[in-house]
Amino acid sequence: MSVPTRILLSSATAVTTVVLLALGLAGCGWLGLPSVRGCWSTSADAASVAPGPLLQRLVVLGDFGASYEQRNSTLARALHQFLQATPEAKAVTHVLLLGDNFYPRGLVGVQGHCDPSHATPAAIEHQLEAVLEPFAFLRELRIPVTAIPGNHDHGCGTFGLENQANPDRFLPPHKRWGSLWNFRYGEPQAVLFSTARLRLLLLDSEPMVQDGNSLRASAEALERLITEEPGHYRWQLVAAHHPLRTLGEHDGAFPAGIRKPLTFVLFPVHFLAAGGLPPFSALSQEAYSFRYQRYRRTIERIWKHHPGAVDLFLAGHDHSLQLLAPQEGGFPTELVVGSGAYCSPVRADPKLMFAAAKHGFAVLDFSAESFTVALYATSPCADQEVCPVGSGQAYSLYRAVFHRDASTQSFAKKGALS
Repeated sequence: MSVPTRILLSSATAVTTVVLLALGLAGCGWLGLPSVRGCWSTSADAASVAPGPLLQRLVVLGDFGASYEQRNSTLARALHQFLQATPEAKAVTHVLLLGDNFYPRGLVGVQGHCDPSHATPAAIEHQLEAVLEPFAFLRELRIPVTAIPGNHDHGCGTFGLENQANPDRFLPPHKRWGSLWNFRYGEPQAVLFSTARLRLLLLDSEPMVQDGNSLRASAEALERLITEEPGHYRWQLVAAHHPLRTLGEHDGAFPAGIRKPLTFVLFPVHFLAAGGLPPFSALSQEAYSFRYQRYRRTIERIWKHHPGAVDLFLAGHDHSLQLLAPQEGGFPTELVVGSGAYCSPVRADPKLMFAAAKHGFAVLDFSAESFTVALYATSPCADQEVCPVGSGQAYSLYRAVFHRDASTQSFAKKGALS
């Protein structure tokens, strides 16, 4: 082998080593491989203990705010079918939206113009028609909806957020939501479901990711909330748009998710993103970025200080379905439900109790002594596909039952909804 050839091979090896090391330091799982086809889980085969009488049901979906390829309306049909199959639960059902309710830049029209002269009432009504009207059955069934913002909802600042807080002013009378629509943004807020003694704490996580002062203030408020009246609430949940952990595209899932980690390694954009310099600031949406890691560490410190105070952390952002086991003792289980309108790959990992790259939603059922997490999608696990549009049928993918005694957690994978 010639000297130039040896030098070239040695240089290539060195570059490869640096790239792989940097990817590891960035928090990415080894190039995001392998991707899940169909569904993936590490849980046992069957639930051993049935949950008690239903006291409260939360239906959770995220990132549903676009009519891309009619995928959100396909999901809406599946959700409608699920609700029709369980009419006895309607009185205790509440829907939670985990952000990115209106793409691309909030409720300002589908063109994303922040200038009110372009974001006309007619343009906003058209966007509402495309996004919310497929879910009109929730309004007709009188099922309340609580929504929090995602990063896209913050695209035009307070203009889009205020529009989303009061969408009825853009809608004709017969399509208005009235008190059924509750949009919460800004400082952390609590929603109490008294029948189940369930408290849901809502975070506006985009400012927390982007701004250190907002992160500190929101973390202090969250810590105060979760420690109020200890023992009074049977169940306590925290919901945000940004997950603390994810095995999806925002943390390098192959193929699309790998491009940004490589960009971080090969160019100094990590520091430009941390400094908030446009357009690199958008890279702070990736879980391996400096700002995102600061957000995660700050919240996880609260879990360390108050072990067992929170049972479940809910988030969207990554366009897949994921259920992650607690990272440490006293930490909450984490649920990612972000495939309402878009879908992207997720990689297999032992940290995952379950994962699927499918359009879907979660159903959380609470009783006195347990709660159940059930995941549904527009296509079954058996198809072995990545992100199919699916049908308007709701397929039951997975079910996990969590009991007050954590040692009696039980799990079951399910087939199609009967």
